[in-house]
Amino acid sequence: MDSAERAIRARLSLVDLILEVRVARVPASSAFEPLHLRRPVEPDGRQVYMLNKGDLAEAYEIKKWMAYMKKKRTCPCIAVNSHKRESTKELLSVVRSRIKHGESDCTGTVLLIGIPNVGKSAIVNAMHHIGGIGAAGILLSRSM
Repeated sequence: MDSAERAIRARLSLVDLILEVRVARVPASSAFEPLHLRRPVEPDGRQVYMLNKGDLAEAYEIKKWMAYMKKKRTCPCIAVNSHKRESTKELLSVVRSRIKHGESDCTGTVLLIGIPNVGKSAIVNAMHHIGGIGAAGILLSRSM
């Protein structure tokens, strides 16, 4: 875990967007702590929280967590079910809108992080199949 944490810290300045995947049923306890321990007090505008496995949690609880995270962190939070096409399309639109640099054909780098078993691989696979997104850094995200 230490080597993966060092690799993430070394790459943070190189990425356009940081997607932190959490489980919708337990968003607080599924946070990726090494990222939050290193973070400054002010929020980073490049970060988006994803509550994966949204179909397994109560809808009202997800809405409460999304409102809380938006208020406390001042960055977007979206609920995702990586096995639903519509949910993946919504995620892709958020990613594309956050990394767009004024050009329609721009290339962005996204760092997908999270603790084990939050669904990082399922999200990457869904984004690849639906949106044609390349996954060059998938080994880093799977090592977490």
